[in-house]
Amino acid sequence: MKKVCLTLCIILLLSACSSGIENIKNNNIVFERVNFDNPSEKELKFILKNDDGSYIFDEDLEITHEKKIHFIVTKDDLAHFQHVHPEPDDQFWKVKVNFPEAGIYNVYTDFEPKDQPVRTLFITITIGDAKPDKNYPSISTDNISMQDGITASLELDHQEVDRNNTLQFLLQKDGETLTTLKPYLGAGGHVVILKHNEPELYLHVHPVGNTKNDGKLKFMTKFPTPGTYTAFLQVNNSDIIQTFPFTFIVQPGTEDHSSMTTEEMESHSQ
Repeated sequence: MKKVCLTLCIILLLSACSSGIENIKNNNIVFERVNFDNPSEKELKFILKNDDGSYIFDEDLEITHEKKIHFIVTKDDLAHFQHVHPEPDDQFWKVKVNFPEAGIYNVYTDFEPKDQPVRTLFITITIGDAKPDKNYPSISTDNISMQDGITASLELDHQEVDRNNTLQFLLQKDGETLTTLKPYLGAGGHVVILKHNEPELYLHVHPVGNTKNDGKLKFMTKFPTPGTYTAFLQVNNSDIIQTFPFTFIVQPGTEDHSSMTTEEMESHSQ
């Protein structure tokens, strides 16, 4: 599953304060009122709607990677990342989300209506007094990320737009290859990739090939524009979900089509 999200929205009247959900374009997702004045764990309730205004219920959605909805929440400077899953509640969906500090949070709602393509709705939520300054993650030193004694390293081949970029991860503990990985949501792992200063650009990819329990995971994606990106690798290590962030720069393309399919080369040349 690889896509750039559609910029969609909610309309919700809130009290006259700086906190709340931003009003963007339309009504595909509508939230119940909730107090966003202070950082804390909050239960969000919302409805999903088709373009014609009809509700989208539990039975209207396919199961994708073991869940009906995937809810990705990041602080706008990518300092915090969550991947949670709303559950049906009558005509509503509900999910608990932790907002650990004041600021602007970007929310991506992934779902697949039956007989339709996967959709991603994008909204922003302001918690408390959001500061205008953003301190994005620095470029990852040696493409290494550590979490709870586990070292994950990233090998990214091209780092260019318009290429089939391979992301190869290796997970180790105490210098030994990690062999305690288990399937996570029907896959060997998940990677969410977000671009700095362009939150609408969203990629959610899954491993390619047969995943072996050898601490190695391979993903492929295309970066639509050059710039700085942060990728969040999530794995299930002995029933504990661990997240490894990596920040890197993607360069403009070099017009080298050697890794493109015939169809991609033809469309690129038009």
